[in-house]
Amino acid sequence: MSHGEDRKYDVYIPNYLFLINNKTFSTGKGTIKDILYKIKLKNEKHAIRRKFESIISSIEIDLKLNLEPCQNCGTPRLNENSQFCHNCGTKLIAKNVLEELGKIPISKLPLTEWRRHVIKEQGIYKNINDYLADKNPLATLKQIKGIWNVKSEDIVQTIDTFIEDFLN
Repeated sequence: MSHGEDRKYDVYIPNYLFLINNKTFSTGKGTIKDILYKIKLKNEKHAIRRKFESIISSIEIDLKLNLEPCQNCGTPRLNENSQFCHNCGTKLIAKNVLEELGKIPISKLPLTEWRRHVIKEQGIYKNINDYLADKNPLATLKQIKGIWNVKSEDIVQTIDTFIEDFLN
């Protein structure tokens, strides 16, 4: 298995009979049902590493950063790392990315219209901050009539992917 030039791994397929005899999958009484459940568990997924080129390819884009101007004199910032205004010398206030993320309303997320409507109707989450403050959003979403297990997992995955993309 290869993950690049310097990252090659050998893949081994275990002998399940040996593992079962050594009670690797056993918890509690070690019934066949428990063993089969443990064997069928999905492998751990790795985080998606997206590159700009894979999302947008062969398109020339003229990007300009939308930076806040100086709060004292209104002069636009020269770059995002500026700590002081180049015109008046006032210390610039940096925007916090997490604050911006937290203010995004649930209605702006890439969910279906019905799912946004149901979440808004129940009044559970108004914005990302409400979602992040919830210790177990999966359980909270499962309680909504019409969402239950599969849809709640899909909603959580969609919101988590959106947050991950926003922060990257």
